[in-house]
Amino acid sequence: MRPAVMVLDEPTSQLDAVATGVVFEALETLRAQGVTVILFEHRLERQARCADRVLILNEGRIAADGPPTDVLTDPRLAEWGVGSGPAALHHGRTPRRRAWPVGVGPSAAGDPGGGRGRIHRLAQEHENRRRHVMVLRVDSLSHRYPNGTTALADVSLTVRAGERVAVVGPNGAGKSTLARHLIGIARPTSGTVTVDGRDAAGLEIAELARSVGFVFQNPDDQLHAATVAKEVGFGPRNLGFPADRRTALTQWALRVTGLTGEANSHPRHLSFGERKRVAFASVLAMDSPIIVLDEPTTGQDHRSVVLLEELIADLHERGRTILAITHDTDFCAENFDRVVVLSEGRVRWDGPVERWLEGDRNPSTSAFEQPQMARLGRRLGWPTPVATVDSFLDQLTAHTAAR
Repeated sequence: MRPAVMVLDEPTSQLDAVATGVVFEALETLRAQGVTVILFEHRLERQARCADRVLILNEGRIAADGPPTDVLTDPRLAEWGVGSGPAALHHGRTPRRRAWPVGVGPSAAGDPGGGRGRIHRLAQEHENRRRHVMVLRVDSLSHRYPNGTTALADVSLTVRAGERVAVVGPNGAGKSTLARHLIGIARPTSGTVTVDGRDAAGLEIAELARSVGFVFQNPDDQLHAATVAKEVGFGPRNLGFPADRRTALTQWALRVTGLTGEANSHPRHLSFGERKRVAFASVLAMDSPIIVLDEPTTGQDHRSVVLLEELIADLHERGRTILAITHDTDFCAENFDRVVVLSEGRVRWDGPVERWLEGDRNPSTSAFEQPQMARLGRRLGWPTPVATVDSFLDQLTAHTAAR
């Protein structure tokens, strides 16, 4: 077609770092050939590095228009609902708020025993974490699709109660296939998956849903009801929860995902990012102790990502086990304690985030783009890798004091 103008809507949102690099190299080639490229994006760092000009839309109007270094350091970014630019350009950080007050949440909302039941449940969750109870175990799992493609090959890992685990890897590594085994959508060719001490192969999907809530990468694979409220209330109703508990959980899930005002809307009338939040709310309302998120930040604006981070932090405080499949290494580093790296259907790394960054000495050949703070730390010559803004500031303070 050889157009004079090319418009792209979040073209790299579901791509790994290698594929993303290929896309941007192609865009640079097009620009060099005189093609005008207009890119709609939530990821601001690429715009800072590649764009000549950045426009910010807010409530249907152009709020800012100018060079990236000017627009992405504007103190009004948060007011416009936009992320405050690359972490290296931050002027400060917004304190993380609770997604719900202490004493309010899934335990309180879904517990017919009231406060005493909530206290008992929190105590039990604390005891589970203290004893390092195993809630997920994958032993020598292999999966081969009917066309002969081997998606997983001899995968073994364990997840303990209360852990926050990020599963990362290039496109086609087997991440989503692994997640589908946890909820029974996929069944092993060989090996076993154990959930709360029970072999998942012997459990129906509906039974597994009591233990594992799964938020699909594409919300349209998950949504079916005529209104948001009915969608969110479907899970607890299907699990046979009493009416008062269903109502409490549905209202709570809508509130903490910022969807109360959309309760009577049809999910298909919402944006992709809003539909992702509906899918998340529908899983939260099921009150499952294990939550699996498949590419949770795809299509999410800054406010939605902040809300998601708050939810993950508060669910973690309440002993929930959280697994996330993600290409977003900044989100991974800021919100998870452990990283499992899959490649070609095998586990290539499993350990703390900091150790993973330490072990990756050649990020240019990796399928991951290192977190911004890790790349900045390397450029400064720091021997110890940093993953988050907080750890970067700690190291900066230490290096400054040592001078």
